[in-house]
Amino acid sequence: MTKRVIFVGAGHTHLSVIKEWKKKKKDVEWILISPGQYQYYSGMYSGYMEGRYAIEDIRVPLRSFCNENGGTFVSAKVTSIDPEQNIVLTNAGKVMHFDYLSVDIGAQPKGLEIPHVKKHAEVLKANENFSEAVESVRTSHHPVIVGGGYAGVEMAFTTQAWRNKNKFQSPVKIISGSKLLPEDTDETRQQVYDLLDKRGIEYFENEEVHQVTDRTVETDSLSFPYEDLLWMTGPKAPAWFEASRLPVDSEGYLLVNEHLQSVAYPQIFGVGDCVTIAGHEDIPKNGISAVKEAPVLLENVKRSLKGKKLTKYSPQKNYMAILNLGRKQGLMIYGDKTRLGRAPFKIKHRIDKKFIKELQPSRKA
Repeated sequence: MTKRVIFVGAGHTHLSVIKEWKKKKKDVEWILISPGQYQYYSGMYSGYMEGRYAIEDIRVPLRSFCNENGGTFVSAKVTSIDPEQNIVLTNAGKVMHFDYLSVDIGAQPKGLEIPHVKKHAEVLKANENFSEAVESVRTSHHPVIVGGGYAGVEMAFTTQAWRNKNKFQSPVKIISGSKLLPEDTDETRQQVYDLLDKRGIEYFENEEVHQVTDRTVETDSLSFPYEDLLWMTGPKAPAWFEASRLPVDSEGYLLVNEHLQSVAYPQIFGVGDCVTIAGHEDIPKNGISAVKEAPVLLENVKRSLKGKKLTKYSPQKNYMAILNLGRKQGLMIYGDKTRLGRAPFKIKHRIDKKFIKELQPSRKA
């Protein structure tokens, strides 16, 4: 009897697993479910913003990707999972059965519930109008970016770089509810502050946004006029895990064990920023560790299908992050060590190009 594996979400880990699935097996079928026709690689968002990459360079056409790798693509959004009946429900009302399922949908940005954010702000994640959103922000008379983490800082620098090159005079503003790069050292932040000042980017820290109008971003103490608003805040757990009665942590993230399985349902796996690994709650949800999970997920899904003992995932204690700061400048961060300059940018560019090239099918859609 044929067994079915469903991959919910086209995150980095899932695409890497599918690519390595290799050959199609007669007794196993797999299905990828994702809302959009394309998956945009978040590691290259900033390079696209600066104009260094074409839109085709940073995305994977999911239907042809699945066809080429021996599976089926379903364009839909999963709205709930029934772990007792082993079924998923999509926004189109479709019910699909599975034997094993893995979730890799990332996290949604914080603050979308703030009044009028959804109406007025651009959110790049899972945005089918990705290129139009980027063009709107970088050509804006008054662009404002909300979010002071890695993604927000990268986009501020690369948006400003594009605008300087194309003779736009008004500066990019970045608003953060905390210090910029809150998880990093004071020394790292100072390097970023110095470069922000040098590039003419205006930044505002410890300003919590409580409302957005059609013309202003309102915090407790200030009002920021804008023409286009880019929302790049930190992660928030998808709401439907808890609604599906799956075990979650205190913030609503799917709780998995050292095998990347749900702590209560061994037929369900989870990876990436949408999960918390029990015993490793301090792993940051910034996408960096996701690719490292791919070999373990692949091995454990295959072992589950054969009824074999699963392998353990051991998270890295330290990880390397490289931020694209525009103008071929990068900031490499490894623990409390940093390096700013052209070399980190070159390393990031090479890693990103290699990663996306491995995923893109030979016949693009």
